[in-house]
Amino acid sequence: MNVAQISADVRTIGMVKEMQDSKTQVINVFDEWCKENETNRVANYQNHVKNFLRLSNYDISKIDRGFLKKIWKRKNWSERYINPLTAWNNFCKFGATVNPAIFPTNCIIEKTHLIKDKLPTIMTQEIQSIIETHIVRSTCAKLRKQSQDKIHQSFEALRHFVISSEVSRNINSIEDFTENDAINFTNHLYTSEKSPFTGKKVKINSLSAILGDIKRIYKMGITQRKLQVNIFEKIPIHMFKIPKRAFCLSIEQIEKLRTCDIDKLDDMTLEKKFEQMRNNTMISVQYEPALRGDDVVTLCWEDLPKHERSSSNVGPVVIRGGKQRQSIHEDRIYIPLDRLDADLYRWKQIADEYCRVKKITPPTLIIDDKEYHPIFFSKKGKQLSPASYIHIFTKQLRKTKITLPKGYKTHIVRHSRITHWVDEGFPFEKVHENARHSDLKQTWDYFHSNPKKRIEAVEKVYGLNQKLTTSLLPQSGILRKIIELVISALKFYENDKNIPNKVILSEVINYVQKKCIDHVPADLFYTFREVMEKLNLSRNQTYERLKILKKKEIITIVESKNRKKLYLKSEIDYLSSLLNSRTASVVFGYKEKVPTTIPGLVQKGLIKSLKVGKLHYFEPQELIGYFYTKNSRITR
Repeated sequence: MNVAQISADVRTIGMVKEMQDSKTQVINVFDEWCKENETNRVANYQNHVKNFLRLSNYDISKIDRGFLKKIWKRKNWSERYINPLTAWNNFCKFGATVNPAIFPTNCIIEKTHLIKDKLPTIMTQEIQSIIETHIVRSTCAKLRKQSQDKIHQSFEALRHFVISSEVSRNINSIEDFTENDAINFTNHLYTSEKSPFTGKKVKINSLSAILGDIKRIYKMGITQRKLQVNIFEKIPIHMFKIPKRAFCLSIEQIEKLRTCDIDKLDDMTLEKKFEQMRNNTMISVQYEPALRGDDVVTLCWEDLPKHERSSSNVGPVVIRGGKQRQSIHEDRIYIPLDRLDADLYRWKQIADEYCRVKKITPPTLIIDDKEYHPIFFSKKGKQLSPASYIHIFTKQLRKTKITLPKGYKTHIVRHSRITHWVDEGFPFEKVHENARHSDLKQTWDYFHSNPKKRIEAVEKVYGLNQKLTTSLLPQSGILRKIIELVISALKFYENDKNIPNKVILSEVINYVQKKCIDHVPADLFYTFREVMEKLNLSRNQTYERLKILKKKEIITIVESKNRKKLYLKSEIDYLSSLLNSRTASVVFGYKEKVPTTIPGLVQKGLIKSLKVGKLHYFEPQELIGYFYTKNSRITR
């Protein structure tokens, strides 16, 4: 072996050792970074960063935008999925402070931003002043920080477009924009269909959201009298709404989702068992009370108060601050809790065991100086986000091999539960209360039953689904009479062949009803409310009065087909024309002898009365006749 070969081998060994040392250093930095950011959002993407390092053999210099694009393409990720990139840049910044030798400054991959200029201080202050003054009507609170940031970004896009078009323009205030700027900016967005921030093609609704934020500030500024002109007032903003969902999960599909891999739990590790049981129970918790996806991850054990339950285990599920409302806002959904209790009991057993073995403390929330304990949490003991639940739901769909139409996510579980409530015969107004919608129309839009279910519901209401049995038939003599009437009714149509059979049947039914001995036209009856108005009495007084009259067989009460009581108009009109003893005494001048004057005449048999309870009722003509005769004798 010559000297050159020996020196080459030494160099190779030195390079390998150097690479091993570099790899060890990167791994140590990665471990430190994970501990440092354990509570931050980037902790959710630690596995992505670890995968980048593994694929590059822990060589930081190899990881650039082209390297990541290959991973994006292989993983079939969207270009908008930039969270792993954010985590990578956070890792590189941390590494540059800990070990600058192996983390050069160019390892940070900057995101694509077309707009680099920030808003002038004056414009920022104007926008913030309008935002701080405004209170959102639905939440009774100020705009969220995320919404405020989007508004500022939208104005950055508008200002960047105007300055790019006219370089000489100087725009430092909101009032420096003109109506032409608004029109040109709107046309540019809708024509290009590209994001003003990244230059990539986006949906029309995303562009409309930018215009909507700007228009909102101008509208709020006019209301607060801080601006003079709304330059977006006459500009239409296009929003493409998703059509009504004509699809929902069946009860069998829901059952698959909430019991996924339940028979394989015994063969799973504790970590896998924790994850699977949590995922199943989250579907169950969303389905039973028809929660929104955000409500599932924020639901706490304190939101299932056992002291408010009935003996049949029906009780409330309390939703605090749902749909971006204030945290003090509460909604209560009353449902049977047997199935939910069973699922939560199994989940709590596994969660407690997992926390004990892994030495994890479940998360705790402090709301208005009160402690709340979220039901669901991550494997690291952190509270889950709504995005995490969407990922869990997608995973459950994949395991159960259930395919949803494009765009359907966790909210379809809520749609399904509302539909199942209606199918089960739950009163629609109660479904509306549990759905927590502002109006009934919105709840109705959530109802997606199939045509067969709707037909069954109508048949059930009208009793059309009953099968004919001998017990439903009348006596043979009555049945014979009905058949004779039907035959005689059909003779009217024997010469007219153009009339449909359904019309003939309805006419026959009307004909048979009219031939019944107790048939009275509907216009000859009063309803209970009409009787109240006619007699000028309260509800309780009317009820008691009619009860006495029926007992004395003075009035006839008939039940309609929907079991409502009807009262014959002729009888009620006669009763309303009568005068009671008090009224009659006052009319004829006996103010001091009201209780005894005219009732005394009844006892003597001089006039006739109708006694109802303690009061006497008289016909006006009989009273007039008596007093006319009495007074004529006095004048003689």
